[in-house]
Amino acid sequence: MKHRLLKWMSWVPVVVFVLWSIGQLLKDRSVVLGVMFYMPSVLLTVAYAMFALIAGWKKSRWWILYAGLTVPPMACVLQLENRWTPGSISQKPDSVCRLVHWNLCRPVSRWPEQLERLRALAADVIILSETTDSIREADFPEHQVLQLPGMLIACRGRMKASKSLVPGGVVAAYQVHCELPEGSLDVIVADMTSNFRIWRHPYLKSLVECAIERKADLVVGDLNTPRRSLAFDELPDGYHHAYDAVGCGWSYTWPVPLPVLAIDHCLCGPETIPVNYELQTSWLSDHRIQILDFGKLSWE
Repeated sequence: MKHRLLKWMSWVPVVVFVLWSIGQLLKDRSVVLGVMFYMPSVLLTVAYAMFALIAGWKKSRWWILYAGLTVPPMACVLQLENRWTPGSISQKPDSVCRLVHWNLCRPVSRWPEQLERLRALAADVIILSETTDSIREADFPEHQVLQLPGMLIACRGRMKASKSLVPGGVVAAYQVHCELPEGSLDVIVADMTSNFRIWRHPYLKSLVECAIERKADLVVGDLNTPRRSLAFDELPDGYHHAYDAVGCGWSYTWPVPLPVLAIDHCLCGPETIPVNYELQTSWLSDHRIQILDFGKLSWE
């Protein structure tokens, strides 16, 4: 009985691999497929490599199967989900601004240290997710501060926000018009639920449609969905992810200290010129910090 149970358990990694493969092919076309798609390729790569080593150490022929299962998720990590050389920009903008986005993971005692880290980045626009009452407008003396449900935007200039853009309460999304010294900037700030039982694709599609209709320069936030999701694969000409345009290196943003999913996003519109995009890790939150240096074709 014990031998039979172990034999059946040996097939569990194969079943997981099949589910992951279906998710990668069909992506988040439904709730169930979405869960399969969200399986971190990094974790599968490490797990199958360990299974192969253990099986080889026990002189079991299963090591051949496990070693073979390692290849597809590893290729996904190395070729699809990350890029290892920085992209280049076709033209250099006349002036460059800096935007920083950070999911603070509901700070309490950590806020003074988080604020110090933010100040060191010297951003023109700061977007914070999962904020609390511990954050005050006085913490940003050089910025105007705008409080939105669960989010905060600080800008070196005047701001005004729209009403909620996406109905349903699954994603909080607002268009914020910023008047920077360089000119105007329209940013859609968004925060998606982390409830995996909710099918997120329709809401993300609505968010992208809003960005196109309103001619947003940037869409920024914690969208709790991998960068290769359907909604982001179907972006029209002129729209792109900042990481795909000028970023490189480990693209995953959550969870710190070992991020395995790219769920924090920065989408650029046709008028936006991304100059540099990087992710910084801090132990002060379970999300990495997004930093985008950008310009515009025409600052108005």
